[in-house]
Amino acid sequence: MRPSAPRPALASGRAVALALVAAGLLSAFHAFADPARRPALDPRAFPFEHQAPDFCGEACLAMALRHWGVEADQYKVFALSGLDPGEGRGAYTREMHAAARRIWGDACPSPWMECAATPADLAKRFDELTDRVAAGTPCMICCRYSEKPDATEHFRLVTAVDRTTGEVTYQEPAEKAGAARTMTRERFLALWPVSGSQGKLLILFPFPEPPAAARALLAGTGTLAGRVAQTVRRVRARVGPGFRLGVEGPFVIASDQSARGFQTSREGTIRWAYTHLQDQFFPGGLSTPVEVYLFDGERSYNAHVKEWFGEEPHTPFGYYTHERRALIMNIATGGGTLVHEMVHPLMEEHFPGVPSWFNEGLASLFEQCGERDGKMVGLLNWRYQGLMAAIQNKQFVSLDRLMQSTTRAFYGNDQGDNYGIARYLCQYLQARGKIEAYYREFKATYGVDPTGIAALKKVLGEESLEKIQADWLAWLKTLK
Repeated sequence: MRPSAPRPALASGRAVALALVAAGLLSAFHAFADPARRPALDPRAFPFEHQAPDFCGEACLAMALRHWGVEADQYKVFALSGLDPGEGRGAYTREMHAAARRIWGDACPSPWMECAATPADLAKRFDELTDRVAAGTPCMICCRYSEKPDATEHFRLVTAVDRTTGEVTYQEPAEKAGAARTMTRERFLALWPVSGSQGKLLILFPFPEPPAAARALLAGTGTLAGRVAQTVRRVRARVGPGFRLGVEGPFVIASDQSARGFQTSREGTIRWAYTHLQDQFFPGGLSTPVEVYLFDGERSYNAHVKEWFGEEPHTPFGYYTHERRALIMNIATGGGTLVHEMVHPLMEEHFPGVPSWFNEGLASLFEQCGERDGKMVGLLNWRYQGLMAAIQNKQFVSLDRLMQSTTRAFYGNDQGDNYGIARYLCQYLQARGKIEAYYREFKATYGVDPTGIAALKKVLGEESLEKIQADWLAWLKTLK
């Protein structure tokens, strides 16, 4: 349900056809105008899709496409509309028209029809709608959701009209059991007219059989933009006033930082790191959104985590939660933890089953990072001193033990600073110019060797893990 955008309307389907003849497009228009091309629709067998919030038009067009055998859903339709997902809303009439034109091309008629709203005018338009549906063309209309004075505008998909009684059968995307709903002709005509800049409008989208190219178009269209728009709606409702919102690719960001601080976090940290992580390790990035909450200090961090998520933060810096698919940060402590935690949803999607030592090792590598020769590189950080102390105190046993550790053993820290060992093994691979190659080899051979030991030997060209460990220990002593 949403307001539509009034546009200049064509007077009738006949006027549309004449205009297209003049443009040499009559043959392309036949699918929209010919009332004798195909049998009437069967509303009982018509596909149904329950809309996500505010995606009524997207759901209606998706149902029509699936009726014609074109694989689609409301999120793909949203992407075709060209609407910025950062607006956090569904498509209005103008954007639904843009989506329809992407599919049917220039032959797609204008959906806006000026209407005097007289009984004769409404009857004429209703007869045109009836003829289209009887010819086998499902039609989406924009109407008021109900008779209430403050009712919003809403898209519904008409699949049948009884010529005798005038009863309209339609798909109601706003309700889970909304397939094959009916309403009287009188109620339909009372709800159909909507307000336009010049008076009343009737909005009608006929959805005939799409051209063959539509299948390839929809097959190559992703769902991320629509899912981001839904995430923006959800985050905006949660945070309320006082928080800035922004979108960077799949990341929907909310923060109570200053404008300058928010821009730095958004562009200088998230955009920069995500670009490099995709280029170096995770091509294609994320296919589903991640919520990012950047709290400007300990007080805001602790209070909002408890209020919004019902938990106490288990770290003063920040964390990633798989269950909520969210990065939750005390950004006042710096951006290092944010980059660290960004690695986890990427690893989760691109390397399912990755052992904890490498998941945390690669993430920790970029806690302190910079750029060198166009690549993101991990730099010496605070974990180094703890690692060297563990080695000197003989708490460190072996790389073999670390790489074979279970998740429980790794987080139990049973051989000194496991995070530090894993992190500096990754930095050693980086120093040898092998970290990206190791990631790819480990991922490719994980089914054969889930520890990553065989991949490490292959990438470094060594047959002995003991020799690799000795070289690594010697390299550690050179760091400053």
